[in-house]
Amino acid sequence: MNHKITCDVELRKFLRILLKHIIFIFLSSGVYWILAMPKIMQYTYSQTKIGSFKFDYHVTSYDILKYVLFLGVVLFIWFAIASLSIASFFYSSLALILCIPVLYYKCIQINVAGKSLNSQRFNFSGSMLGVYFLFLHPKVVFFLFLGCGFIYSSFQVQQTNESLRYGLYGCAILSMLLLIVVFVLGKSRYIINHYEYGNYCLKTTISEREIIQSMISAFVSVKYFFVAIALSGIIYWMSGDSFWKSLALVLSFITMLLFIISYAAEYRYHYFDKIQVEGVDEFKFVSTASGWHIFLHWFSCLYTFIFTLGLAMPWLFVSRHKFYFEHIMIVGDLRPIESACVSALQVEKAG
Repeated sequence: MNHKITCDVELRKFLRILLKHIIFIFLSSGVYWILAMPKIMQYTYSQTKIGSFKFDYHVTSYDILKYVLFLGVVLFIWFAIASLSIASFFYSSLALILCIPVLYYKCIQINVAGKSLNSQRFNFSGSMLGVYFLFLHPKVVFFLFLGCGFIYSSFQVQQTNESLRYGLYGCAILSMLLLIVVFVLGKSRYIINHYEYGNYCLKTTISEREIIQSMISAFVSVKYFFVAIALSGIIYWMSGDSFWKSLALVLSFITMLLFIISYAAEYRYHYFDKIQVEGVDEFKFVSTASGWHIFLHWFSCLYTFIFTLGLAMPWLFVSRHKFYFEHIMIVGDLRPIESACVSALQVEKAG
């Protein structure tokens, strides 16, 4: 069976809830947001359903306050020490980098543990050590140093060999791209593989190799031949005269944009297709968003936000929530999960 996630969030009701708090948020210079945000999110998730399953949001203002105060103390200490001297700036920045995994770990715990489905809470079982391994993974450090090394080398040869400098910049871009792939997938695996719902755990088998292979196949495929045109256009733009430089730049931008639009849907499908629920056979997540859907949503949100000077933020929040959930299809039988939820609730009430 196919189960579509439905979002019945109404913009009028959402604005009504938002307007109750927005005046206090402005008067308090944003401090009241800590009290308002849980109420806004509670309405948003309460209108999101999978069949008869209903989401809920349990993060309290106290949870957010603890996290914000912790973050504020860390940043205040860093700023106080960093302003003393250049040496203290570097040492305190290194300490701040080491604190980032802790802040990220606390944020995940709040987000995951604050959600439930049919009154049964989600749980995150990941360890702090896993987050440090994620941020300081040898692959991440290797590609980061590699990219910085290529950029530094390109500055060194700037006056002597221009073509070599462009080549080094190209290698730096490739290194940064690989860094993003490794880090984003590592982060996804860490979160998904420690996501628990009652007796069920999520698992993903996605790997960097599969994503990189799909990217390479996209670049060499006849379907994406315009990528080669784009790359040649960029190279010509570096050395041609003004008219052809401008034309080549426009051509490169358009063709690369088309490639990104086409590949976005493939990546999203590949990502969700690898997520499984342990203990439930033939249960899959499928993305129904096409590349064109993703591009139109992204472009309309950016365009609306810029030209309304941020006033359309409530509409963008609702639109993003609906787009994210309504383009995920769940294929499988929900009855085993539903019966497990009923049993867990009966045990909880009996206890």
